[in-house]
Amino acid sequence: MGAEGTHDEAPATLTAQPLPTTPSRLAVGSGSDPDPDPYSPEVASARPESLPPKSRAEAARHAKLVRKMKKQAAAAEAKSRKAATRREDKLVSSKAAWMELIHGNGLGAGASKKQRKKVAELLRLGVPSSARPRVWAAALGNPLSITPDLFDILRSKASEAHSLARAARQSGAADGETSLAPREHSLLGIYLDLPRTYPELSIFDEGGPMHDQLRDVLGAFVCYRPDMGYVQGMSFPAALLLLNLPLYDAFVAFCTLLNMPLLAAFFRLETDELSRWMDEFNALAHEVLPDLAIHLDAVGLQPNLYLVPWVMTLFARALPLDLAAHAWDYLFIHGQVFIFHMALGILLYLRDQLLAEDFEGAMLLLSGRLPHDTSDADLFAAVRSIKLSPRLWLVLRRVSTCSTV
Repeated sequence: MGAEGTHDEAPATLTAQPLPTTPSRLAVGSGSDPDPDPYSPEVASARPESLPPKSRAEAARHAKLVRKMKKQAAAAEAKSRKAATRREDKLVSSKAAWMELIHGNGLGAGASKKQRKKVAELLRLGVPSSARPRVWAAALGNPLSITPDLFDILRSKASEAHSLARAARQSGAADGETSLAPREHSLLGIYLDLPRTYPELSIFDEGGPMHDQLRDVLGAFVCYRPDMGYVQGMSFPAALLLLNLPLYDAFVAFCTLLNMPLLAAFFRLETDELSRWMDEFNALAHEVLPDLAIHLDAVGLQPNLYLVPWVMTLFARALPLDLAAHAWDYLFIHGQVFIFHMALGILLYLRDQLLAEDFEGAMLLLSGRLPHDTSDADLFAAVRSIKLSPRLWLVLRRVSTCSTV
C-alpha cells in the first residue's frame, strides 16, 4: 500500500554543472602552439630536443598509429553514448509496466509468478526516476501507520527540542537541568552532519534548498524513535529519499527502513549484535568469495571496517547517486536480504583490484565512493551473479524474525 497524505512538496530537480577544464601546457618546441592536442600526429612525431629526431618513416608510422587510436577512442565513446541513450529510452518506456504492476499488486508478497518474473526483468534497468515515488511507496508501504498529522506533531516537537538543545549548549547547562530527553540530545549531531551530506550538491548546507527538509526528517525521527536517536550516517539515506520522494513520503520510508531488524541492530550500536553480524557476513564472504575473503583476512581488513558504513548509509556514500538509487530499487522490493547481497556484489565487482592491494590500498577502495563512471550494467551483473545460498537465506530469515518495535 502506498503512503498516505497529499504530496505538496516535490523532490528537488538536480541540474548537472559543467566541470572546469584544465588546458594542457605541453609544448613541442619553440614557437609551437602552447596548448596542442597531446595526441595529435604532430606531437606524436616529436621528440625532446636532447634525443635524435625521428626518421620520416618512424614519424609517419607513429602519426598513423595515433590517428588510429583517436578513431578507436571516438568510436568507443560514440558506442557508449548510444548504449546510454538506449538504456534511457528503455527506462522511460518501462514506466507503464511499473504502473501496471502497482495497480495489479505485483510488488508485494502476494505477487504472481508472472509478476515476479516481470519485476526481475525490469529491475535490471532500475525504476525510472519519474516512477520512483509511486514504486518505492508501493513496495515499502506504510506498515507503521504514520499519518501526516503524526509527522506534523513530530516536526513541532523536534523544533522545540532543537531550541532546548541549542540553548542548553550555549548556556553550558548540565543534562539534568534541561527537559530534553537523553536520546534527543543527539539532535545536535544533525546540524554537524547536514553540510557533510552530499557536499558536492550544496543543497543540504545551511541556507540550501533542502536543508530544512533534511533537518525536519531527521529531527522528527529522533522524536519518533528516541530509543535510537540520531546516529552519524543517517543523514545520507534520509537525503537520498528526499531526492526522490516528497517530504512526508520520505519520512514514512525512512522510518520503515530503519525499522528493518538488520538496520535497527546497526543503528542501536549494540556491540554484541554487531559483532555477530560481522561474523555472519565474514562467513558468507568466505563461502561466496573464498579467495578474496582469505586475502582480506591476510592483510588484516575485517568486514566491520567497511560493512558498518555501507549498511548504516545503505550504500548512499559508497555508490554514485544513480547507482545508489538503483540499489534501493532492489532493496525496497526484496527487503533487507538485499543488503548483504549488495555488499557481496560490490566485493565481487572490486575483486581483482582488491586482490592486488595491501591493507591500505584495499581500505581505500572499500571506504571511498565508486567512480562516477562505474558501469551500472557491470556492477549489478556482479550483484546478480551472487547466488543466495541456503545459508544466506537462513541468516536473513533469522534476523527477520527479530522484533524492532
